[in-house]
Amino acid sequence: MPPHPLATYLQPVRRFIRQGLGYLPPALAEFVLFGLKMAWACLFGNLALRKSQTLLIRGATSPLGQAALNIAAYAGAEVIATTRKAE
Repeated sequence: MPPHPLATYLQPVRRFIRQGLGYLPPALAEFVLFGLKMAWACLFGNLALRKSQTLLIRGATSPLGQAALNIAAYAGAEVIATTRKAE
């Protein structure tokens, strides 16, 4: 697991959601944070993801897939992403 705890990682995200480019309703903001927490738990709790490992993310255009992709890339993993959409 990266040296910083999840709470430390999420502080700037919460700040961005509150002060960022636009207003998110509180329910939507909590939904975004829930996705980040779930992605973090899956990557580091279940998979024990480490720097330089390769991770395949199916459904990378979903909110959870996007969160997992960004967190894994931030942690130094090589990320391969798939989606059913051609865009």
